Amino acid sequence: MMLNLAYYDEDVRPSSGADPVCLYSDIDISSGATARAVATERLGLAIQRLPSHAEAQGLKRELSQLSLAAARAFIGLLPTNRALPRVGADEDGDVFLVWDTPTGVCELTLAGMTLYMVINPGSRSTHIPQTTFDGGHIPPSILQHIPRG
Repeated sequence: MMLNLAYYDEDVRPSSGADPVCLYSDIDISSGATARAVATERLGLAIQRLPSHAEAQGLKRELSQLSLAAARAFIGLLPTNRALPRVGADEDGDVFLVWDTPTGVCELTLAGMTLYMVINPGSRSTHIPQTTFDGGHIPPSILQHIPRG
C-alpha cells in the first residue's frame, strides 16, 4: 500500500512553543549548497514525522524505528549530485524512498538495515540484489541507480 508521500519541500513550521528567532533566518538559500542542506533537513524532518503521517493514513502496523533511523542516515549520506527522494511507509512497517524521473521510477525500501531496490516497479521491473546498509556509506550497487539531481 502506497501512502501519500511526504515531500521534502513541504513547508516545515516550528511548533507554537518554538523560539520565535528561528522564524527569521539569516541563511542565504540562494547558494545551491545551502538550498540542498535545507532540503535535506526538511526531508529528515519528514522522515521523523512519518509515523504520525502513516497512522493518519490508516497504516495499521507501527513503523520500524530501525528503518526510520536507517532512512535518516541514508538521506544524510546522499551525495549532492544525486536527487532527493520522496518518502513513504509500507504495510510492513518499513520506510521507502522514491525517485521519479522522466525515464522511470526508482524505489528503495529500507527494512531495518536491509536495502531492497526496484527500478521501474511493475511488469518490466529490474530488481537489484538486496544489500545491507552499514549506516556509514551507501553501497555502490545502490548508489549507481539513484538519479542525479
